[in-house]
Amino acid sequence: MCVNIYSFLCDPDHRIGSDGGQHGGASQIKNHPFFRGVVWDQLRSIRAPFEPRLSSNIDVSYFPIDEIPQEDTSAIHRAQARAMPDSQEAEMSLPFIGYTYKAFNAFQSN
Repeated sequence: MCVNIYSFLCDPDHRIGSDGGQHGGASQIKNHPFFRGVVWDQLRSIRAPFEPRLSSNIDVSYFPIDEIPQEDTSAIHRAQARAMPDSQEAEMSLPFIGYTYKAFNAFQSN
């Protein structure tokens, strides 16, 4: 497994921490050089560097809608991503660090 930041930006099956076990999972992520200096045991007691002031639970005033094109161009972007070499795919994903989509089946019956 890679030890660079790209190990966070790959397919979930190959992503750092996906191994699980005693020396995998969260331990792999916590020990990654990107998180050097993080005191994990005190993380919840540290104040955030920015605390938004929300007027309600559905306040979206911090989301910039005027800068985002409102047309659906997802099909074009998917086609461009499929045509891109693997080495460029991770680089192009850098603006989306922290955004993950996971399809949960919580509302489906077994």
